[in-house]
Amino acid sequence: MNKKKSNIILNTVTALVVTVFFSCKNNFKDVQQVGVLQNEPIGVADTINLKYTDSFQLRANLLSPKMLDYSNRDFAFSEFPKGVELIIYDSDGNKSKIFADYAIVYSETDLVDLRGNVILATHKKDSLFTEQ
Repeated sequence: MNKKKSNIILNTVTALVVTVFFSCKNNFKDVQQVGVLQNEPIGVADTINLKYTDSFQLRANLLSPKMLDYSNRDFAFSEFPKGVELIIYDSDGNKSKIFADYAIVYSETDLVDLRGNVILATHKKDSLFTEQ
């Protein structure tokens, strides 16, 4: 009788463990989104000074007073609502500067949208003034 009772308990525990094991699923992304509103940025950064280097040479420097990170969206992007200054260096160390009142960078497509008083000034003293 004791052996029969232990077999019933063992079978019940096994069935319970198997049920729990197969009912679990990988929803780590859903867990990360708990408490995050879809329309709110996942990160806010003040006073950005981002430097991009290649082969130990400075290629670009991005400066901005504020950045909003919306990488929690399906089509991720970063927004610079207070404007940007981008300094691009060529292989000879000459620099060209780009200024804009507003910028948005789409991560998946590498598309950059600059708006409002966009100025491109090259090291050769050439300038381009436009709204976008």
